[in-house]
Amino acid sequence: MSNIISHKMTAYDLDVSVTNYGASLQDLRLSGHALPLVLGFPAATDYANHKAHIGATAGIYANRIAGGQFTIDDATYQLSCNEHNRTTLHGGTNGIGTQIWDLVDAADDKAVFAITQRDGHMGFPGNINVTCTYQITAKGTLSISYRATTSKPTFVNLAHHSYFRLDDAPDISDHELAIFADHYLGVDDDNLPCEGAPLCVAGTPFDFRSQRLIGNVPIDHNYCLAPLPSKNAGLRPVARLYSPKSKISLQVSSDQNGLQCYTAHQLDEMAPNHHDRPYRAFDGICLEPQNWPNSPNRDDFPSSLLRPDEIYHQRLELYFRDEGQKR
Repeated sequence: MSNIISHKMTAYDLDVSVTNYGASLQDLRLSGHALPLVLGFPAATDYANHKAHIGATAGIYANRIAGGQFTIDDATYQLSCNEHNRTTLHGGTNGIGTQIWDLVDAADDKAVFAITQRDGHMGFPGNINVTCTYQITAKGTLSISYRATTSKPTFVNLAHHSYFRLDDAPDISDHELAIFADHYLGVDDDNLPCEGAPLCVAGTPFDFRSQRLIGNVPIDHNYCLAPLPSKNAGLRPVARLYSPKSKISLQVSSDQNGLQCYTAHQLDEMAPNHHDRPYRAFDGICLEPQNWPNSPNRDDFPSSLLRPDEIYHQRLELYFRDEGQKR
């Protein structure tokens, strides 16, 4: 795959590398700190070998769809079931997070990728045109935005899938996390949302309303960010990550209804060697703004349906700050 390339951006105290494989964030460093703040691979060609969507744009439908099926306007579609032959995860075996995109615009502070998923690919209806824009917009701030259109009614749910780690500790268990949500979705054995209403985080290991240590709690759950979900809830802070060791913080802002938190407890042996060792469980944490999982099959969830006369938009901001720096 010789047409896999990288593009480097430098502005506002950030050095950022992205690659056209999966429109992925390859490397991110804050001025004054040598270590990368996201998991990634030194060579862009390494991305074709991994299985963990490290830094990728997950889609066309991020997260899981039960049975690999959905119905639109009385027509039922069978998708690629790439997880235990029971669910469709991140768009199937060859979702857009595992394809090579076109780099259509590039500058010192910006990169724009584009891809078209053809009608019927992985079972999804419609020619779906997607753009992903990375832009360093202010001090320590990386903006990631998505846009999509379709030729037929289909379901679109995109997510940025970086694994964050803000220091050089053995894992992220000593990071502190806050998620600004009162409810989450319980899951069954297939990691699909359970039937019934969202659950209150109070009194559970999933309560991060007040910033606290992550520990070794295995989490792969959707947090419900809006009490009355809508297609676009407006850009606002949804999570905060902090390393007491490096004094670096990350604020995640999003306009989505959900935030999938994944503590990478199953990352073992899912990625090739990097820095002379394989990635291990709890090596990073994913904070993925998106719509709720399995929404194509849940009328009680916010809809991910996109019709030809509509435009899908998503905006995400990652704000990194050295809180130990004298001001």
